[in-house]
Amino acid sequence: MAKRIITAIVGIPVLFGAFYLGGYFSLAVCAFLISFGLIEYTQAVNHLMEDTPIQPLVMVAMGWIILMFAKFDYYSLMTIFMALFLTTMIAEVLLYQKRSIARPALVLFGLFYIPTLLSLLIVFETLDKGQYYFWLVFVICYTTDTAAYFIGKKFGKRKLAQSISPNKTVAGAIGGIVFCALFTILYGLILNRYFQVTLPWGVYLAVGIIGSLIAQMGDLLASLLKREANIKDYGYIIYGHGGVLDRFDSIIAVLPFLYIVYVLTNGWA
Repeated sequence: MAKRIITAIVGIPVLFGAFYLGGYFSLAVCAFLISFGLIEYTQAVNHLMEDTPIQPLVMVAMGWIILMFAKFDYYSLMTIFMALFLTTMIAEVLLYQKRSIARPALVLFGLFYIPTLLSLLIVFETLDKGQYYFWLVFVICYTTDTAAYFIGKKFGKRKLAQSISPNKTVAGAIGGIVFCALFTILYGLILNRYFQVTLPWGVYLAVGIIGSLIAQMGDLLASLLKREANIKDYGYIIYGHGGVLDRFDSIIAVLPFLYIVYVLTNGWA
């Protein structure tokens, strides 16, 4: 716990400061997260396919291509991802004939899961009122994670998904949802009062409940991959927290959800 507190004291102001300043500061943070996230992911899945390992530097290079288009030409991002999809499939067929479909599937999933979704961190900068939805990502994820940890530790008896993440409990999951909903409504009231974002409180309630569920499912998905790869943590780059994917798993899952919420509600707000 002490290690986590130290990391939070140092890391959170740096992270939030970079995204508050935006521009190349947030781009640098995204590049860091995507690079180490892809390296961690590649090392994890290579435990499942030691005969034909995926090259982490190739994954990082493709991840950076996705990030650059997300930053400078977002509307071409799907075209670039489709081009990488075709390139990957052709390369896999030509270079790894008579191999399992698992290898190209894991490559493509990794490119979508990490750089494509994490790039939304900087896409929100370019959207009208996008910054308000961006900060809601952290409200949802950090409130859910903190409440689930403390409530689960105090009241948790029944396990939520013991074979995937033995420390998570039903009580913790429910507590995370309740507190996330409350803090999301509070965030919405602040936006309404001081920033002229006038969505009904019921929308924030729904976003808080669904967002908390998605955050917890994102956490469990990342834990499932760790169990399959038989590793404890993805890495050690974040002191006391493990790797990038250990800390940002729920954020990766919530980002596309809030992008959808933005598309559906921005004109309303």
